[in-house]
Amino acid sequence: MSDSIEPRLDPAQVTEADFAYQRRHKNKRNRFWYFILGGLILLPLFHLYLRLNVAGPVPRGPGPLLIICNHRSNLDPFAIGVACPNRMLTFMAKVELFRNAVLRFLLPRWGTYPVIRQTNDVRSVRVLMQLLKQGESVVLFPEGTRSRTGEIGPFNSGFVRIAVRQRVPIVLAALQDTETALPRSSKFPVLRARITVRFAEPLELTEHYGKKLSGTEADAISESLRQRLIDLLDENTAAA
Repeated sequence: MSDSIEPRLDPAQVTEADFAYQRRHKNKRNRFWYFILGGLILLPLFHLYLRLNVAGPVPRGPGPLLIICNHRSNLDPFAIGVACPNRMLTFMAKVELFRNAVLRFLLPRWGTYPVIRQTNDVRSVRVLMQLLKQGESVVLFPEGTRSRTGEIGPFNSGFVRIAVRQRVPIVLAALQDTETALPRSSKFPVLRARITVRFAEPLELTEHYGKKLSGTEADAISESLRQRLIDLLDENTAAA
């Protein structure tokens, strides 16, 4: 993948208002709102009505962490947050979601930062690195968009360089059936759909620490992690 930071903007998808929103956006997450949304609204929704099933070693303890997920539905950030109750998470999500008035109120309070997808978003990279320096747990969807087929698409390998540079552990998380619970054509979740979130053991790219990865090296590591996530998703299917 190219190392260029020149913008590749599709005007039909992103407006100047999106850039302006990102420039002035401040993460409004705090413990009150995070646990109000998670404990009183999202936890009952996912466990009682969407039958959330959590498998594997749920991330615990302090310290920075990158949680890398496949992406099937706009429910995904909320599913990961509910599945990982022992950490306050920060999310990087497409700025288009913030055009919706309800999500514009909820997402910042759920710890979500807007990303301009049609560019190599240098501002978001800087924010991500600062969050990790502060010991945050950050959730990324390196496919960049929701899968239309359920298959895991190609990864943007930028997160690999960040994990190596910041010496941060990576946890893979496979999301299954979130697209059934909230189809693209629906504005409201389908009740009694069964969602599964499966976590893998944390891994560290220690053999690459202290190195400056080439684009080819970062892409190869990214593809290896994508294949591991595919295997993790297959475990969900086998266990169903």
